[in-house]
Amino acid sequence: AFTLSETISERIRKFRTSRISAVLNNETPVLFYDTPKIILHLIPVVSFNPGYLIDYKKVDTLKTEFSPIYSGGRYRYNFDGYLSYSQEGNSKSSSYVQLYKNGIIEAVEGALLKPEDKKVIPRIAYEEELIKSTGQYLSIMNKLNIDLPILLYLTLVNVKGYSMYVNSIYNFIHDTKMIDRDVLLIPEVVIESFEANAETILRPCFDSIWNACGFSHSFNYNEQGEWVGRTIV
Repeated sequence: AFTLSETISERIRKFRTSRISAVLNNETPVLFYDTPKIILHLIPVVSFNPGYLIDYKKVDTLKTEFSPIYSGGRYRYNFDGYLSYSQEGNSKSSSYVQLYKNGIIEAVEGALLKPEDKKVIPRIAYEEELIKSTGQYLSIMNKLNIDLPILLYLTLVNVKGYSMYVNSIYNFIHDTKMIDRDVLLIPEVVIESFEANAETILRPCFDSIWNACGFSHSFNYNEQGEWVGRTIV
């Protein structure tokens, strides 16, 4: 439980830490595959005001816009608020998005980083899917009249030994590095307008992930700062 004497920033930090721990310990609202995961949090500062609640039931009318990252969704109310999730034949899920009653959104995705032959980050696909989903979630928060500012947090878990997928020629020139830790706690981004572009909001997060793989920045942006999903590296 949070005490009233704690600062908002400390309470937000503790919330993020507790939720990452829950995901790592498979304490999720749906049965999840044991794979590396992308965790996205959109946390309105107002959510930590005592007694603050949103009319979360309205999201039921917006559920076609409220899909998990990289997946279609099933929908239901749960104890925490409203949940959209993927579900396969074995009842396990690879992705879900939870809207909490206080306006926080938590999205967890476990298919994009699933290792195949090598532990690699699909450098175009993961950014493209996060841009798409972040834009959708912010649109829903706007329609639910959730107050700004909103803090965005991106976290990758169980990714030690992963590298950024680039073609072999560029890899030889640049000497791509492997991520040196299991959990990448990427610094927050402050969102102060619902007009902000998702690809612009997420760029510093993507740059941090590329940094962890030995690159100076994400190569999916052009010189004008537009996300273009380049195929040159």
